[in-house]
Amino acid sequence: MAINEIPATNEAYYREIEASDPPKGIEVDTPRGKETDNWEIEAKNIFEAKFPSKIIRAPKLSLIDWIIVKNGKLAGISEHKTRLNITPNDMLIKFGNKWILSANKIEGGKLIASMLNVDLWGTIYFLDTAELMLIRLWSSNLNDWLVDIEYKETETQKGINGGKATRLNAFITLPPNPLIISKD
Repeated sequence: MAINEIPATNEAYYREIEASDPPKGIEVDTPRGKETDNWEIEAKNIFEAKFPSKIIRAPKLSLIDWIIVKNGKLAGISEHKTRLNITPNDMLIKFGNKWILSANKIEGGKLIASMLNVDLWGTIYFLDTAELMLIRLWSSNLNDWLVDIEYKETETQKGINGGKATRLNAFITLPPNPLIISKD
């Protein structure tokens, strides 16, 4: 794929990275960035302890976060988030059963999943309860979303170090009974 064929959502994502202050590559190297990196490793360990799969963490600034490998073969990819001061039940009650992600990340993840012919997953690590929620977002077999998504331009947190940004976000309706696993 030539650079001029990259979908506009990805171009916007990279323009956002270049324009961010501090640049996102620097943001992950802050104390808060290092802390969130440790939380992602905790979530990865929970996943790997429960499933016969291995998680390879994608390079920082990638459109996806995890590459899922099973029996030595690519099995899926995932967008991963960690949430503080919130439980899975709070997602239902406080946030109307919605998960908010950048539209660029969700659409970029779908593009990568479709190109690799694998499913796109979403994983949310609830730090306070040490629980990991897994949601299959897009099916390569069906070539379709498995969740309802509404796109809206809203103000959200700019990055892991705070701040505000107005951008197009995807409001993902969580399935009725998402898979939730814990350390124990």
